Order: sequence, then C-alpha cells, then structure tokens
Amino acid sequence: MTQRASEHNRAVILGRVAIIALMVAGASPAAAQNPGAQAAASGDEVVVKGAFDADDAAEKAPAPTTNEKAEVARQHYSPYARKFPTHVYFGDTHHHTANSGDAFMAGDRLTPEQSYRFARGEEVVSSTGVPVRLSRPMDFLVVSDHAEGLGLMFQVYEGNPAFMADPMLAGWNKAMKGSMADQAKAANEVVSAQAQGTLPTVI
Repeated sequence: MTQRASEHNRAVILGRVAIIALMVAGASPAAAQNPGAQAAASGDEVVVKGAFDADDAAEKAPAPTTNEKAEVARQHYSPYARKFPTHVYFGDTHHHTANSGDAFMAGDRLTPEQSYRFARGEEVVSSTGVPVRLSRPMDFLVVSDHAEGLGLMFQVYEGNPAFMADPMLAGWNKAMKGSMADQAKAANEVVSAQAQGTLPTVI
C-alpha cells in the first residue's frame, strides 16, 4: 500500500468516526454528513478541536497583562532571591568613643552623645578642635566602648588626685600632654594593660 493510499484510508476512517460521534450527540444523519452546513445555518461557530497546532493557539491567546506577569513572578520567585541588594545602608558597627581607654589615648575626645550627633549629620567640634559635619549622615552607628575602665581616662587626663597617686597613671597623664611619641607609647601601654588585665587597681 502506498503512502498516499494509507493517508486516504486514514482520512476516511476519521470522517466516519466524526459522523458517528455527531449522531450519538443527537444530530440527524444528514446533518452528521455536513456538520459545517448545520452550524452555518444556525449561526453557531464551528469549533473543531485540534484544528490549530500549538503555535497557532499561542498566537491567538491574549498577551498577559503586567499584573498577571507580576502575580506569576510573585508565586514562583522569592522576592529576596536577587543578585543585588534592594536596601543599602551605611554606618559604623564598631565605634569607640573617649569612654574607651585606647581611643582616648589615641586622641579621641568625643563622647557617645557627640558621636551620635555626628553620625546623624549634625556639626560637632572634632578632637583636634575643628568644626566637622558629614556630607551624608550615617544610617546607623553602634557605640562599642570597652567595659573596663569605662570613661576613666577623662579623669586621668584631667589629673584626678585619687589617680595621680599611682605612678603609672601619673605617667600616662604626663604622656597625654607630651609629644606624639610619648602619647603613642602611653597608648600602647594602656592597650597592653587592658588586654592583660593589669590596669592599675585604683581604676
């Protein structure tokens, strides 16, 4: 059997199946022979399932709206699975003020209150006596001063008599008012004593 004859036989069989299906559905034999004519006479649209291939059907389907696309994205994608941050914040998570012995010895004279004011974009007087203000305020600031000797270097610097009785503290008081080399040497001593737990017992 040739391919052409095979295709003809297949078409005949499909046609007969279609006629039988219409008759089962209640159509007359004549109407079953010509379903298109019956539909045309009644004004109904003839729907032939499978008459269009998948591509044709896709072309005829309405394009999804922006809201529909957004809903699909919301259901199938995590809003946090992105290659870029959606909210970026800038600040300092580890800031020492003059309350920390090492910061004070390094020249920091700003209190926590002044530090927060500076972070908010307010003008403050720097440790060197110059008025300063950030061109862009920080979004956050974390003051993380040391608990050991909290704020006591102010008293050492100002020469509190109770502290000046200790030779080491008296030496730091003098160094903080001396040369840059003296200040750096004393700052190293403070850091070392604080780390090793050997700060003078008086403080």
